[in-house]
Amino acid sequence: MIKTPAKALALVKRAGLVTLAARIEGVPCFVEEVVGEPVRGSWWGHPKGKLIFSLAEGLEDSGEVLTLKLFGKATFMHRALWPVWLAVVLDEGWREARGRALGAAARALWKKVERASLRGEAPAPVKALEASLLVHVASEHTEKGRHEKRLTSWGHWAKAQQVSPAVLDLDAALEKLKRAARGAATGL
Repeated sequence: MIKTPAKALALVKRAGLVTLAARIEGVPCFVEEVVGEPVRGSWWGHPKGKLIFSLAEGLEDSGEVLTLKLFGKATFMHRALWPVWLAVVLDEGWREARGRALGAAARALWKKVERASLRGEAPAPVKALEASLLVHVASEHTEKGRHEKRLTSWGHWAKAQQVSPAVLDLDAALEKLKRAARGAATGL
């Protein structure tokens, strides 16, 4: 069982990809690793819910972990995979194909996010962009105490994190991520 931030980070570093609560065959589930067994229902109501939340926030704040919805659910990705991730999400062909699948509102929002990070946008296009994986989406506490999603282009995110894409073609990068996901279907 995981009880400390150091052990939480060690799990993500060792596994590369860890879901927060989703059960994906072959991919560690953070909630189950903290609790020591499967959790029925929402982990928020579990006696270790506050510990889970605290450790998960610590991962997000560590500078070593990216949180995204790779499997359609919250997933932690260790920094070691970021260059491979960026090789995919910054690939022009991949981006164009993804962009064509967006509705008009999400596509317009995506174009705005490519110019500047945004917060407080309409929920439906934000959700579509988050699912598309075309932008980095993070939850932020507002000045009024609410949570809003901050959308940032992957290019701006990479620059802020001081990480460059791996020098791989798209197929090789996708294959590396597939191996990291232990063959589980991702949103890619």
